[in-house]
Amino acid sequence: MLSPHLVPEMFCVNCNDDDDEEVFEKIRSKILEIAQQENILSQSIPTSWIYLERKIINLRKEGRKVLAFSEIRKLNKFCALQLKDAKEIKIFLQFHHAIGNMLYYDEKGLDDIIILDPQWLVDAFKCLITSEKFVESSGQLADSLVEEMRKTGYLSMQNIETLWSEKTDTSYLENKEHIIKILERMDIISRPRRYMEDGESCQGMSTFLVPCMMKRDSSNTSGKWLKNANNVPALGFYFKDEFMPPAVFYRLLAACMAKFPAVEQNYIPLVFSNTAVFRLDKFNFLLLVHNDFLIRAWVLTLPKAAEQRSSIRYTIKKFLEESLTIILEIYTSCTACPFHKLSKRCASCMECNANFPFRVVAQCPQCLSEDTSFKGLHFWGDLISSESVVCADHDEVHAIESSDILAFWECPTVKQFFGLINVQNHWDGFYDYL
Repeated sequence: MLSPHLVPEMFCVNCNDDDDEEVFEKIRSKILEIAQQENILSQSIPTSWIYLERKIINLRKEGRKVLAFSEIRKLNKFCALQLKDAKEIKIFLQFHHAIGNMLYYDEKGLDDIIILDPQWLVDAFKCLITSEKFVESSGQLADSLVEEMRKTGYLSMQNIETLWSEKTDTSYLENKEHIIKILERMDIISRPRRYMEDGESCQGMSTFLVPCMMKRDSSNTSGKWLKNANNVPALGFYFKDEFMPPAVFYRLLAACMAKFPAVEQNYIPLVFSNTAVFRLDKFNFLLLVHNDFLIRAWVLTLPKAAEQRSSIRYTIKKFLEESLTIILEIYTSCTACPFHKLSKRCASCMECNANFPFRVVAQCPQCLSEDTSFKGLHFWGDLISSESVVCADHDEVHAIESSDILAFWECPTVKQFFGLINVQNHWDGFYDYL
């Protein structure tokens, strides 16, 4: 993930020397040289875009923070050179989103929101999600917010409104719904789901969970749940260069919380900064564990006598892979075709799989303790190409049949799959991911 962004040149800098301007000039020149090589900066743009951009800049200077798509279309009508249609306006907005001038998502529910000033959005986030020492508010409710987030990671709408109301900039409250939608879209906050009393249906909660503010699990939750693993092989995502931004796991937690209810004990969700347990249905649970540059997942069936469905495991595998791919688009593009998003690679650029940010692995079922987090890992490609793999990370070397692990996580038969849909139709379109 990091290697495409590393520059071989080295610059020796003495920060105590005020006269060392020459080396800083060299650094500036190198940054400019690299920036000029970026594909997006070398693109030619239509002249008509300049006129619409100037109109938007003037509105930004007047203090406008958010525009509706219909307002952009009206602005276009007053330009000397107009963009042809709504499709070209969207391409214009996506271009400015890519270079950081504006924020625009061409997605249902978000395609009518254009954030003119990304820094304004960052400032709105900072009022809510920041280190305690940087919270610029006072009062009992604000103190309660800091304490609540520090203990549970929960953020109520009432506290959001209170913190924003204490600011002189009233635009935060005026655009509250828009900001919340963008926060959810960026997986910075998530609206958790909770099962109803009937045990069959679930609904979104009225409060939000902020994964990056949660504490690490100190009660060995994963160890307690893995006692029920019963020789279940873990699915893993092993990150290239042995590096993974911590925010990747936080965003994955937020994506999971938007789909599945977290398991609760004494009304406290089992969701931590490094571990989480989600309920998939009455008998199946998803356990996620993060260790440095490795994310592992188990689908556990309780009680053990309950029917185990490979279709659930396959759907979870596909959901986690696709969620991580979309999350990682923030950090990198397709290695073979930089113009493609990771999730939109064409057939000709699938060759860059070797340079993909993570590799899918399976873990030997005997590696269940914290001490064996990085042991017994076998790359998915090796399992597909070999009838068996050797696991030498135990006292006794043993062989693992590749078919056993592949059958556990791979796609079920058509009959099994449609049988699952009939039973699990309360997953609210979760199978759209297939």
